[in-house]
Amino acid sequence: MNSITAPSYPEQEQARALPSPAQAAQYLEQAYSDRSKPAPVWLDLGLLYQELGDREKAVNAFCRVIELDPEGEGQARLSALEEADAAARAAADAQPQALGPQDIIERGKLIQARLADVERFFRLSVVYLDITNFCNYRCAHCGFAAHRWTDEHDIRKYMPFEEAREYIHKVERGLRIMEQAYGIRYDRRRIIIHPQGGGEPLIHPDFHAVIREITRFGYSTRLTTNGSMLHGERAQALLEANLNELHISIDAASEETYAAIRQKGMYDRVVRNVENFIVQCRRMKPKPHITVSLCHSPFNRNDWKAFCEYWAPRADDVWIQRYMPVHGETRAEHEGRYTGPRLFCPRLPGCFAVNSGGDTIGCQCGFVQAGNLRAQNFEDMFLSLERIRTFECHEQGRFDEVDACRDCARWIDKIPLEDEKIIAIKGRAYRLKRTHEDVRIYNSIGKKIVSLDDPAFLPPLRQDEP
Repeated sequence: MNSITAPSYPEQEQARALPSPAQAAQYLEQAYSDRSKPAPVWLDLGLLYQELGDREKAVNAFCRVIELDPEGEGQARLSALEEADAAARAAADAQPQALGPQDIIERGKLIQARLADVERFFRLSVVYLDITNFCNYRCAHCGFAAHRWTDEHDIRKYMPFEEAREYIHKVERGLRIMEQAYGIRYDRRRIIIHPQGGGEPLIHPDFHAVIREITRFGYSTRLTTNGSMLHGERAQALLEANLNELHISIDAASEETYAAIRQKGMYDRVVRNVENFIVQCRRMKPKPHITVSLCHSPFNRNDWKAFCEYWAPRADDVWIQRYMPVHGETRAEHEGRYTGPRLFCPRLPGCFAVNSGGDTIGCQCGFVQAGNLRAQNFEDMFLSLERIRTFECHEQGRFDEVDACRDCARWIDKIPLEDEKIIAIKGRAYRLKRTHEDVRIYNSIGKKIVSLDDPAFLPPLRQDEP
């Protein structure tokens, strides 16, 4: 059977001898039903699924190959699959009725009449592109990975470069149309397009091409990585991709803690990768902003101080995030940290998130549905009647009239706890900013001094977690 690769595991010969791709796929699935499938098995399954016409299963299988063997054939197979069905996907896309020039002018008048803060409505701060939701790690505190992925039920999502480029171009076109219609000006340098998703972006075969496509229009680019693949060709590609900001999530200050949270035997390699990348970035003009982060959790409760002491002098800022348990958090627990009146949600203005397939969220919480960027124009979603209504309800305190916002309490996270201070770490001053969600320690001077020996500034730690 041509779909199966050269023999490399015991069951392969018998699978090749079966008369149909369906029988071969069924045999391999049953042979590995009670054990993990290695990369060669996933590769053969992907080829069989592709021959059977099951694109979703084929993509999932090739993504599993990339997870297990980032340097293997998974990326090439995935790219070939995407090229094969790109034309069919484009032909099948249906375009709903778009706003014409006069419609856009009338929407502008409606926004002026109904909203008190028009500038806030037209703000655009960040566009998330979910280029991948799969990762080479299974972190203990990550709701996207450790407690959810199973080979049988969960599908890896992967955004092809051509699709990502289409969305970037639609955002740019939409902004130009609104600029011309309303006489406003968007500073692209202040707009971040963040190619991320819930996984590891450096595992995406075209991550550097996506970044270059973003920056060609002048947008800022942010990337978040676990640092395990931040070396060699990938690191060089990132250095050449005009990156504006890199966020490295490490979450530990020792091999023991790192092994418990992330992956055994990788701590020293990740630290070395990050340090080498920081050194290389210092030679660049302009230099990308480097953030190193720790999610303050029950797993690293004793590491946070050493983490701050080590990374504060090296990175541009240290980010200490609040731990979100994998099982979620109740609204009562969330609101227990804030007793003031409900405010206009700071997570609503200026944020859009686009997944593979084009489904688009219009807020940072992830609940306000905006439309589908594959089927619609960006300006049509941005100026939609439902988005105008959502802003109007928030301005007037009618939060219960918006289904997505009625029971949401995440707006609390972004409320600042206090004015900026400076914190002393080993005799050196660093700027400190706090919200209900996180702490940022910047490599620059602020105002009021606090001590690193006082952990009261940390995000809250749930005591009932292990």
